[in-house]
Amino acid sequence: MKKLSQTENGRNCEPVIFTLIELLVVIAIIAILASLLLPALAKAREAAKAIRCASQLKEFGTATDAYLSDYDGCFPANPNETNYIYWDYRLMPYIAYKTRSRTAANLINQYSIFHCPSGMVATAESYAYPYRARGYGFNGYLCRNINNSGRISNLKNSSLIITMTEIGNFSSGELYKELWTFMRSNQAPYIDDEYYSNYIYYGRRHSGGVNVLFADGHVKKTNNFSSVTPGVPTGTQWQNNGTIY
Repeated sequence: MKKLSQTENGRNCEPVIFTLIELLVVIAIIAILASLLLPALAKAREAAKAIRCASQLKEFGTATDAYLSDYDGCFPANPNETNYIYWDYRLMPYIAYKTRSRTAANLINQYSIFHCPSGMVATAESYAYPYRARGYGFNGYLCRNINNSGRISNLKNSSLIITMTEIGNFSSGELYKELWTFMRSNQAPYIDDEYYSNYIYYGRRHSGGVNVLFADGHVKKTNNFSSVTPGVPTGTQWQNNGTIY
């Protein structure tokens, strides 16, 4: 391939010649550099999502503290079979959530703080109503007051007891996918080691790890899980006088 010679200062410039092989070499070098950079960029994006997820859990911790202050130190109670008012609904006034109306939530075409940045929705309904996606679960033991765990002042190991963590859609077998809920007949996601069997699996979305919010308010990412089903994060506890996994 030749570039036409030009006249510069009254003199003819030498023609610049690029062969097809040289162009192919340049293209190959660009492709190699892109293949090296893209994985690093993807890891950086995922790391940023994991940090944002942990930040959201920290905000849930602040909201839970405010709820505890307003309700005499009690965690959000488990609902009865008629009102379906679950932990997510109870915490809404304390977080950046736009509405407590299901009808209004259906019209909001964006995700909320209940959605993990690395999560994916699992059902047609949650694609249609992204604001109702739920990527986190609350410790059912605290809500059900098992072994006197329903009040913050009764907890003996608050730095070990799980308050919230990431959950996956066990029924679909795709644990990175989220559930959807909010003021309907099926429950908001709870999680413990035995009771809500459809929701006890962790959404290991961050390079095989999960973010966990503890009762004392700190958030920690863990990639280490015990051998018991569903693989409880090591060094954690569900309830007072319970097993430390």
